[in-house]
Amino acid sequence: MPPPVWQSNFTTMDVTHVASLVIEYKLELFPGIEDLKKKAWWLHQKKRMWLNLLLDEVWGWRYFMRLFCLVFLHSFLSASKIPPSCDESKNFKVAEGEVVIIKCNCMSRYDVNVNITWFSEDGVIPNEERMRLYASGEFLRIIPTVQRDTGKYACFIQRDPDDSSHCCQMTLTVYQYEPGTCFTHEMLYLPIIATEASAKIVCRNTDHYANPSKFTWYKDCRPLQGKKYSIISDKLLIKGVNKSDEGNYTCKFIYLHKGKEYNVTRTMPLNIKEHTATKFPMIESPRNGTMEVQLDSATNITCSAFLGYGHRVEGFVWWVVNGNELAALDPLRFHGREQSFQKPNNELVSVSVLMITKIKEEDLTSNFTCTALNSMGWQESTITLILPAKDYRKHVLISAVGLLTSFALMIILYIFCRVDIVLLYREIFKSFRITHDGKVYDAYVVYPRNNNTDKMKTMEYFVHKALLDVLENQCGYKLYVPGRNMLPGEDIASAAEMNIKKSRRLIIILTSQIMNCEEFAYEQQIGLYDALIKNDLKVILIEMEKINKDSELQESLKHIIKQKGAIKWNEGIMANAHSPNTKFWKYVRYQMPGRYQPSQPSHAS
Repeated sequence: MPPPVWQSNFTTMDVTHVASLVIEYKLELFPGIEDLKKKAWWLHQKKRMWLNLLLDEVWGWRYFMRLFCLVFLHSFLSASKIPPSCDESKNFKVAEGEVVIIKCNCMSRYDVNVNITWFSEDGVIPNEERMRLYASGEFLRIIPTVQRDTGKYACFIQRDPDDSSHCCQMTLTVYQYEPGTCFTHEMLYLPIIATEASAKIVCRNTDHYANPSKFTWYKDCRPLQGKKYSIISDKLLIKGVNKSDEGNYTCKFIYLHKGKEYNVTRTMPLNIKEHTATKFPMIESPRNGTMEVQLDSATNITCSAFLGYGHRVEGFVWWVVNGNELAALDPLRFHGREQSFQKPNNELVSVSVLMITKIKEEDLTSNFTCTALNSMGWQESTITLILPAKDYRKHVLISAVGLLTSFALMIILYIFCRVDIVLLYREIFKSFRITHDGKVYDAYVVYPRNNNTDKMKTMEYFVHKALLDVLENQCGYKLYVPGRNMLPGEDIASAAEMNIKKSRRLIIILTSQIMNCEEFAYEQQIGLYDALIKNDLKVILIEMEKINKDSELQESLKHIIKQKGAIKWNEGIMANAHSPNTKFWKYVRYQMPGRYQPSQPSHAS
């Protein structure tokens, strides 16, 4: 069945077109910025109308009803009261070529789902990010600015579902840089007042810029340098602020947009506020107490006092002695000098120096009083002069250090020269040793025998010539040498066991033939038994030739070699083989027992 004539003649697009013409007519009635709120309201109604008509497209029977509503709405709104103009909120100043991001000040923390429309004097600002000037929610972004951007802008907030709305108007002024400067005076922010010893300047309005970077600071367009300045993100810290730090401080940072860097600057004046004498004077030195002096010597006593802030502070610092001014004292002994100066933090400090050319006994009983005075009040500090007390702690400390140093030197000397020290001690202090120890010989000599090799001849020469000559003839020791001291027909084993027990030392001559000599092995076994088990005998090892560590030595002998070491003999000693003062013989004598009375060597007949 064909549709009715009226339905076929009126489509959804026709109705929508008619409604649009009505609303466009209303929009043309408000061309100026003062009618922005009216424009925005009608624009909002236009959007809602289009949406409702499209949703109702499937309901053909409501076409005429919708058209009737639009005509009625048009007639009703034409007679409604015009909303008030936008509220003036804030002025923005920026340099040409920089980026500016303006936030809608009508927003509150409760505004979550709202419709925001931005307007310029030319009309609605689009939301297209590809454009240089575009709206982005609550922000208006101009990247970068040009001089024709100067003008008025407004943001219109439509709150659903109650349809309440609000409008804020802002003014933007774009300036050109003055030649040779990094800012224009019209762009200055409000001054920062600093009254402390340090100042902090914060780069203004950086919150709206995503990830600002590369902050650089300038004072009067000159880069800041030195340890006095510290840059922490968007903050500049200045240490030791004084009057010379006043000026215009500019922060410059980089804003990155679509891979391109843009400069943004802020300039803030810094003013240093002078302190006045609103504090009591304070004497920094000297404190109440005493001061050490020497009689008949010259002395200067300095009084330093804080009087206030600023160069307009009036104050005085002076000395009196026992209540008398300096003018009333002996001019030949007492003089005064005053000086005032300002510290970098604007503190006024006054210094008074009392100069005494010669200290007398009467000065030790006098009171020296320093007085500081300003408009708030005064402060006094009194000291007395005393003679320096004897400090025994210094002498005790020096003595202790001397003793410790001497003790350390003695230990070092003993470590490196203990052999010579022991031998010298034995030579100087020849007191009689105890003779009731039951010993007859000072040492029992164990060495390989019955071998006619050249090496054995060298050893025989060493034992029977050098060893006996040095230890017996020159040093007075009594040695038992097998083959020399044995009686004819005496049992070798019995003689060795008996005479080793009668000896104070066991001298073992180490050669490569030690494993091939039966007498050597037996004597060695008995001597090492007494040395290691009974601990009744000390062993002296003399190495005539290098012994292989892996040789088949007894474990007891290896133990002694590892623990005490061996005195090494070499062919180079032959030239001074009979000199008891060579290094070799000193080590042998060092390990021998003390011998204070030389004895004649006894030989078996």
